[in-house]
Amino acid sequence: MAVLQSNRRWACDITTFKLWSGPKLRLAVIIDCADRMVIAWKLQPRLTALDIGELLREALFQRFGHQLPSAKGLEFLTDNGPEFIAEQLQHLLARLGLVACHTPCRSPQSNGLVESFFGSLKRDYLAHQPLETLPQALKLIPTWITHYNEVAPHSALNMFAPTTFDQQWLTHPQTKTT
Repeated sequence: MAVLQSNRRWACDITTFKLWSGPKLRLAVIIDCADRMVIAWKLQPRLTALDIGELLREALFQRFGHQLPSAKGLEFLTDNGPEFIAEQLQHLLARLGLVACHTPCRSPQSNGLVESFFGSLKRDYLAHQPLETLPQALKLIPTWITHYNEVAPHSALNMFAPTTFDQQWLTHPQTKTT
């Protein structure tokens, strides 16, 4: 799953959690498989293939700006959930020149980077400050993701946070290991 260069393979998945007030929320993230950074995310009560398409466009803009031809050949790893195998999303991937990669059925470890992120989010953040309402979730989730990207150490990144690791890679590319 891991790759040695950023923007070669991205992993995407969705998790669901319940607010104390009752409603469920779904969180989708796209993570770079080299630098482990959460590039883009979307939090809503319901997520569709169109929402995943919007999320993908946001991630592409974050990483490539208007230089989308640079993204051609990028692998987009997902499970086989209905949002990810939908014809609309598959057509979008093809139009953008991205490679759709799907994990084997009933194999969550095949998308381990995102599953690990969700586990960390629930263990390190949500367990310490449960979310009561949607407005609170919309306020705290972005803060948690920023902390994950900029502060939280990752064992696969030599105990650096993704942004620090990425900056180190830009200045010393020969030292990058995953």
